[in-house]
Amino acid sequence: MKNRRKSTGMWVTKGDANTGYLPRVTHLQYADDTLLLFEPDDHSVASVKLILLAFEIISGLKINFLKSEVIAIGMDPPLASHVANLLNCKLGSFPIKYLGLPISDKHISILE
Repeated sequence: MKNRRKSTGMWVTKGDANTGYLPRVTHLQYADDTLLLFEPDDHSVASVKLILLAFEIISGLKINFLKSEVIAIGMDPPLASHVANLLNCKLGSFPIKYLGLPISDKHISILE
């Protein structure tokens, strides 16, 4: 059964045998840049960390968590810091550049 989560507009599938919840992780990827988008609950954070560690084992590549950032949208600073600590990443903030394009949680003018 699928339920629509109104706050994020994401689909969540209910019915995982162990937790009753399957975390929703989506991504944007280009060359060696990847953005992972997910809810900041402990289960989702643990799932993302597991996926990243599995990627390292399977591919033989090493993720540099010192160069990685957690950028929180609409989160309290203590929760954002908690997520960054769980993922061993630094806490970043908007605006950022992705593929040379500015990304912000506020309106960006043409001059920016």
